Formats: sequence, structure tokens, C-alpha cells
Amino acid sequence: MKSTTELRVMRRLGIAACCATTLFGSLAVTTPAGAATTIAGKQAEAAALRAQIDRESMHVGALADQYNGARVALEDAQAEVATAQAAVDATVAKRKELKATLARRAASLYRGSGSRTPFSEVDPGNMAKTARIAQYGDVTAARDNRLIDEVKRAEARLAAQRAAADTARANAAQQADSAGAAYREASAADRSLRSRLSQIDAETKKLIEQQRAEAARAEAARIAASQRQAAAQRAAIEAARRNGTPPPTTPRSTGTSGSGGQTTTTTVSPALTGNPFGPPPAVSSRAAEVVAYARAQLGKPYSFATYGPTTFDCSGLTKAAWGSVGVRLPHYSAAQ
Repeated sequence: MKSTTELRVMRRLGIAACCATTLFGSLAVTTPAGAATTIAGKQAEAAALRAQIDRESMHVGALADQYNGARVALEDAQAEVATAQAAVDATVAKRKELKATLARRAASLYRGSGSRTPFSEVDPGNMAKTARIAQYGDVTAARDNRLIDEVKRAEARLAAQRAAADTARANAAQQADSAGAAYREASAADRSLRSRLSQIDAETKKLIEQQRAEAARAEAARIAASQRQAAAQRAAIEAARRNGTPPPTTPRSTGTSGSGGQTTTTTVSPALTGNPFGPPPAVSSRAAEVVAYARAQLGKPYSFATYGPTTFDCSGLTKAAWGSVGVRLPHYSAAQ
């Protein structure tokens, strides 16, 4: 039959061990089969990892509680062992002291009986004294033997309690080791998930920066092409003006009727001088300013629903760039 100490420690550890095994068994690090290469793919992978981290964090917290409980149970078991050992030590000391007392008493009785000679043995007075001493010694010896037996039984009982406490301490130590190992392994898995999430966030940020840079380069190229086209048109018009080459004209016909029939008169419009198309359209410098503003934001972190000055999302960067030249746009890409 198990002692009270052992049963108490085992009850305290039973639930902790069961929960630790169950929780640790459910903890696993999972990652998508293929590494995402697009921003949307990276963001989806990060969202899945965050959801998994939230779930596993609860498991790690539960394992930490079980580990702490196992350590407390071990400390209690160690205290029980110390208490049992102190009781055993006290009983052993009492037994040794009792034996010493009995030895001193026996020596005193021996000395009190005096030396026996043939003459003293036949002396009626000495014989009576010797009989009384012997009777007292028998009574005392019986009582002392009972005391010794009681001390021995107490010593055996306390030794059994000490053994039970040792067993409970060993069980508690094993449970604490198991709970600690489960907690440490779960914590390592959680750190691995978080490390992977940080890596994905960094990759996503890099992809967003590359996308922004490509968009800025494309916009700059478009503006440059528009400016080159406008410059070529201005140069062609200016060359035509210097050379005096009139632009093509369109004849106009008027008809008059006479007695002899119908007469057709063709009137040619005079050649236009100067720029027949009016001044060339001015190239807006605001577009260049917008591109310059956008390029100046390269390297700043992406953050959803922000439009500067330190973080941007896609429509937020567009809103801020045009806002720098006085054009107000909504913070919604479909409406921009």
C-alpha cells in the first residue's frame, strides 16, 4: 500500500503528466509545401503561420503551467523526504541515548550489589539485599526492553515513511523532467514558427519594395516618353514654320448656274502662317513631381491603411504622391 505522501504527490503530478503529454503531442510545426513568390502568396503564408502561432502559443502556455506544477510537486516531495529523514535521525539518536542510559544503569546496579565473597553469600542480610537488587534489575530490564522495542518499531515505521518519501520524490523528479522536456521542445517549435514568420515578413517587404520600384520606373518611363513625343511635335512644328512650308489645304467648291449650263468655281484658302494647330500642349510638371515623390518613399515599410509619412500601403502611396501637388484622391484604389 502506498503511503499518504506518495499518494499526495502522485495525485498532484497525474493531471500534469497527462495534460503535458496530450498538449505536446498536438504541437507540430507546419509550413506550406511550396515557397510563395508573390506578395499575395507571401501574405497568405504569413497569415497561416500567425494563426498557427496563436494556437500553439496556448499549448506552450499550458505546458508551462504543467511544468511549474511538476516543479512545485517535486519541491513538496523533497520537503517530505527531509522531514522523514529528520524523524528517522531523531529516533536513532533516541535509541542510542536509551542504550547508553541502560548501560549506565546496569553498571550502577552491578556496583551497588557489592563484591560477593563466600562469607557474604551466607550472610542473611547480604542475601536479602542481593535478592532485592536482582528483583529490581529484572523489573527494570523488562521495562527497558519494552522501551527499546518501541523505539525500534518507531524507527522501522519512520524508515518506511522515508522510503515512501524517496519513491514519491523520484516520481516527482521524473514527472518534472518530462514536463520540462515537453515545455522546452514546444518552446523551440514556437520559436521556429516565429522565425519563419519573420523571414516571410522580410521577403514580403522586399517584394513590395521591388514592386514599388518597378511601378516608379514604369511611370518615369511613361512620362519621359510623353515628354519626348511632345518635344518631337514642337520641333516638327517649329521646323515647318522656319521653312515656310504651308500645311495641306482643302479646296472648297461653289456652283453657279448660267444659261449655258452650270459653272464650277474652286476657291483655294490662303496658306496659314505660324502654328496652324495653336500652341502645343504644355507638359504638366505635376506628374514629374508625383513620380519624384513616389521614388523618394522607396525603402519605407508597407503598412495596411496608411498613407505616410513613414509607412504606406498601395493606394496610400498614390494618395500621398498626388496630394503633394495639391490633388486630393480617396484612399481607395478602385476610386483613384
